[in-house]
Amino acid sequence: MPPDASPVAAPVRPRRRAVLPAVSLALICAVTTTLFLLTREKTGADAIGAAADRLYDQSATAVEVTYADPDGESISGKFTLDDELNATGTITDPVAGAADLVEYTAYSAVRGDADWWSRRNPDQAGALRKKWATPSADPFPVELTGNFDPGSLAHLLTQVRDHGTVIPVEDPFRGRRVAGMTWNGWSVLVTTESPQTLVWLGGPITRSGPIKPVSWARPQAGPRSATPTAFHPTSAYAGGPHPARYALAPVAVPQPPYVSVTVNDAPDGAAQSVQRAVAKVLPEAARSGGLPAPEEPPVEGSVLPKLPHFESTVNATNCTTPTCRWTVTVTNTGTAAGRASVVATVSPGMPTRTISIGTLQPGESRTTAPMTFANPAPRVAGRTTQVPVDYTADIFSPDLAGASAAVINRLRSRGIEIPNASILNNGDEVQKAIAYRALDVMSGRAGFRPGKVLAAVENAFRQNAVPELQTLTQSGRLENPQDLAEKLSQLDFEIDPDPTAPQPDKGRIGFRREVQVAVTTLRADPRARVLLDGVKAVGGRRYRVDLLVERAVSGRTETEAFQIKTVSSDKLNANLRTALRQLNGRNPAASSTGVAEHAPPGSRRIALIYLEPAAGWIQAADRAGLERKLTGSGRSSLLADWCVDGTAQADEVLIVNQLGTHRWSKEQMNALLDVSGQCV
Repeated sequence: MPPDASPVAAPVRPRRRAVLPAVSLALICAVTTTLFLLTREKTGADAIGAAADRLYDQSATAVEVTYADPDGESISGKFTLDDELNATGTITDPVAGAADLVEYTAYSAVRGDADWWSRRNPDQAGALRKKWATPSADPFPVELTGNFDPGSLAHLLTQVRDHGTVIPVEDPFRGRRVAGMTWNGWSVLVTTESPQTLVWLGGPITRSGPIKPVSWARPQAGPRSATPTAFHPTSAYAGGPHPARYALAPVAVPQPPYVSVTVNDAPDGAAQSVQRAVAKVLPEAARSGGLPAPEEPPVEGSVLPKLPHFESTVNATNCTTPTCRWTVTVTNTGTAAGRASVVATVSPGMPTRTISIGTLQPGESRTTAPMTFANPAPRVAGRTTQVPVDYTADIFSPDLAGASAAVINRLRSRGIEIPNASILNNGDEVQKAIAYRALDVMSGRAGFRPGKVLAAVENAFRQNAVPELQTLTQSGRLENPQDLAEKLSQLDFEIDPDPTAPQPDKGRIGFRREVQVAVTTLRADPRARVLLDGVKAVGGRRYRVDLLVERAVSGRTETEAFQIKTVSSDKLNANLRTALRQLNGRNPAASSTGVAEHAPPGSRRIALIYLEPAAGWIQAADRAGLERKLTGSGRSSLLADWCVDGTAQADEVLIVNQLGTHRWSKEQMNALLDVSGQCV
């Protein structure tokens, strides 16, 4: 510009152009900031509250529930529930047995297979299988529609938010970051990312807890009430002359039942699908939705198989003559014709005789020909002597697969006779046949105690373990049936004390899981032979593990040695370490046998860990979550017990939780624990 030139003002338009981008930038920043506020994570009570609000807006939820009672009851189920108290799903027993379930308010119906019914109503299992029926007892130990529908879960989260305590959760749950809180013994996990979502909850079934068991008793069969709330399943603590099946003892117990629940979003349209499915089975649900009502499912107790059933009457009086006479009258009180024989004994006086009665029609009675025996009272001149005698008459029918005369006689010769008041007499002839076969097998080797064998079989019936009893004693592939009495006498779940603390006596540790694994193995592999917590002699030494499985493969025998742990605490690593030491004989010998737990040479060593609901959220964790637990703060201690003198202490590690069985080979464990150096 020349020195004398006047300055020229800047054009207005370019200045406006400079301002507009600035304004636009400011607007963009404002919008970006607003979006950031909407999508940021929430933690603690804020996350719990947001998850509760979301549940209040949902019409359906999908849950997977695992229930475990240390006394021996274990059951799981997958259910979808709407916000109108409808539910559908499947109930699964641990070894065998499953049932479909539909539920509407107080009404429910189940369609179970024979194994499922055999635990609940063995007399009618065959007649009920695969048919919808109204159960005479609540099919699941905790109430479903009153606990796990969207509104109930939202209410629970609100209580946790208002009264609970934040718990630190560093690890993701199934790949999602979560926040946790605890209240009244229960813990909940919700995702921190928006929308905050409930993914897991778990805790004990206690008097003050938010989730209560249902009452075991239901009303007598008959016309359904127009007001279902009159007999809606209630807390097991409800008053009554008889304690509910799932009620806790009135005094403190070592560990109450626990529940682990995984929560998922139900698919679109789930509520309508659930309502339609329930309305097809339950007339009450159909009428509430204005739909045509189906025929009422029959009540469980009304579905009776047509079978013969025999009752016997001993016809005998005091005998004062040198020869005594007596007869037996047999009556068919069943609903079908059947063949019968009497197995008769007088003690002292007459050895066992088997007398055929022939075929009896329903309602027909027939009496044996007179049976005679010499009067056992001693003759003393001028005196009247008396001798008490026992008349026994058992009925055998090939049409009922009942106990054979030979089995009955064999058991009597061993001092085993089922008392009239025994629980073994409460079932039908098929169930009695299972009991007699078990008694026969368990007393077939030297060293048995008649009273202990009988008590063990009675306990198996009492604790609904008939399918397990049948498999163990009828497969012919249990190597040590003489040891079964001890296991069946303790069918609760294994106590899970801190492995570093003094351990309870062997007699106070339950064997339910060991029995279940043995039964599952026998059912899955017809070639397998099992030794259940028995002693195996190899090369002049004695070895013992929880379960030894032998299989014939291509002309050779392959052996698997299992050490089984039930974990109902946060001591996963400690229990795995104990199993590794036991597999390799690095624990002291048992005082009862003098044999240290040790896998036989040449066997495949397997550490099998069951995570129970009381273990917390890890009971529902995925493989990644389990690996984080194994490699966390306890990694160094686990590594010290995993690799000893350059040798891996197991060939495989199995961990079972709600998602199924997770497997790690020896090589995978070496990599997971970042083993340096040789570990073969």
